Amino acid sequence: MSASPGPVGQPVTGTPLGVKYARVAYDQYKSYLGQLGSVATFYEAVWCDTEKTEGKYDWSELDEVAAQAKAFGQELMLKVRVGSCWATGGQVGEQRGAKKKTASAPPADLAKYDAYVTALVDRYGPQGVHEWAIENEINSPDQWSGTSQQYYDLVKHAAGVIRKAQPNAVVLDSGISSPTMGSAMVYRLLQAGKDAEAMAAYQTYFARRHSTRVKDYPAVTSVDQLKALAAKEKWSHNEDVVATTFRLAHDHVIDRLQVHFYERWDAAPLLMQFVRSNIPTGMPAEAWEVGLFDVDDKMSEAQLTEEMTKTVSELLSFGAARVLWLPLAADPNGAGNAEKRFGLLEPNGAERPVAQAFAQLVRISNAATLRPVTAPGLLGFVASRGDESAVVAWSKQGDVDAPWASSTKTALDGTSTPTTANGTTAIGSSPVLVELPTSEASKLVQA
Repeated sequence: MSASPGPVGQPVTGTPLGVKYARVAYDQYKSYLGQLGSVATFYEAVWCDTEKTEGKYDWSELDEVAAQAKAFGQELMLKVRVGSCWATGGQVGEQRGAKKKTASAPPADLAKYDAYVTALVDRYGPQGVHEWAIENEINSPDQWSGTSQQYYDLVKHAAGVIRKAQPNAVVLDSGISSPTMGSAMVYRLLQAGKDAEAMAAYQTYFARRHSTRVKDYPAVTSVDQLKALAAKEKWSHNEDVVATTFRLAHDHVIDRLQVHFYERWDAAPLLMQFVRSNIPTGMPAEAWEVGLFDVDDKMSEAQLTEEMTKTVSELLSFGAARVLWLPLAADPNGAGNAEKRFGLLEPNGAERPVAQAFAQLVRISNAATLRPVTAPGLLGFVASRGDESAVVAWSKQGDVDAPWASSTKTALDGTSTPTTANGTTAIGSSPVLVELPTSEASKLVQA
């Protein structure tokens, strides 16, 4: 399954990169957030949390989030969730986690839902929020207890309410989980009779899931095994929610599609090609949740920095209009206190080497036009602002001679430039940063 780079054009946002951080640990992250400056972030606005008692809104938590974002000029986006409580006719599903989150259910009274959504937009729209996602990962019963059609109906209804309150609002879907979207991609390839492509896509996309999600995404050695896996009810459910999400895009109920991605970096082009081929031409796709899931603890800091850089770069190169890293800081939450999702910072807010590499990506990307590198043998992207550009690049295989990078090549994390077998002008498998005139950088991208 081949993938083509993203379209060349002006950015849809001035802050294409962002981070998701815990509100309660904000003070621990302030130093690094100050370095990043203007980035994007998001938070969940849950009706059942804001209006625990009917008729009484408590905006304190969301007000705190808005103030935190404003302190560093961050672009705040909100996920509008219902939750489950009196507003849905009673409790739906068990409360889970320290925050006692519950799955959302369809509102029992749409007029009351409209009142909440309108109040939410009226309060935070003037504070800079203009992107609103409806619910979160509705593929999971822990997040959404209704049907796919009920979700479609809710998004269509909510979008109308939001746009009435804020005519320039940008409405997005819930974002489908990374493995769910990947399974739908493989499922459709099998349905189209493209067995070899399906097998290759499955092996690449789920390379990190074979040991951690063995029941759902085990290693397979034949197309017959893959077809048997795809025949399971879970895969049919995954296809259903993905099809519903794409229908929201084609019916122009949403303005942009939300993407979640936690796989190996070389699977990013597969995801973006699949998404872009199933939504209207020109509709932006924003990756609100991106990270490394169940990372091998034997990976070095340098390897982890490369993985983050390549993941973010490939998503941008293949058409993601926005990429947010989740989580900003490590939060051990697995068995044995394992770090399930790799953070840029330690739990106490101390910077890891990868943090400086991400800060560099933010610095060069803000307010820039981003274009994919298409020079022979290289991957990466070019970020241009006026006459100046920055190039993040690495080789597809071996070393690639790059005389244009001879005097300005640096490592993303601030360490010495990675050496290559062919000398200082070559670019190898480790990403490097090169800053040079736009007239030179433009030679590395398609016209």
